[in-house]
Amino acid sequence: MGIAGGVMSPAKWLLASFLTLILVGTGLLSLPGTTTSGSIHIIDALFTATTAVCVTGLMVLDIQRDFTPLGHAVVLGLIQCSGLGISLPRRRMTSTPGSSAFSGDLADNPTSFCKLIRDFLCHRKKKKYHR
Repeated sequence: MGIAGGVMSPAKWLLASFLTLILVGTGLLSLPGTTTSGSIHIIDALFTATTAVCVTGLMVLDIQRDFTPLGHAVVLGLIQCSGLGISLPRRRMTSTPGSSAFSGDLADNPTSFCKLIRDFLCHRKKKKYHR
């Protein structure tokens, strides 16, 4: 459901998910235990979260030197979450003219979305070990 009670369009859903992930990442990177110095400027946390979510590789701080293992986990989590956000909807794209970019069960049903993530991860594990 959208903010006004309607179904959120795929473009708005994608934008909202990226913005949410960036803001959550900024908050997590702002926690005292994520950096070796104990604090980080909010603009540096925002930039680091944005580049991790967008997977650009640009950094204003040295990840290895300036972040603790908790900070490394946050950055890695942001990269992984944005990667799932890119690869999962691609499996559910439709090709019929005039249809929504996402099939209805993915866009409207959180349970279906969780099942899709589980199936995606299980499929990758099977593929990895069965060569």
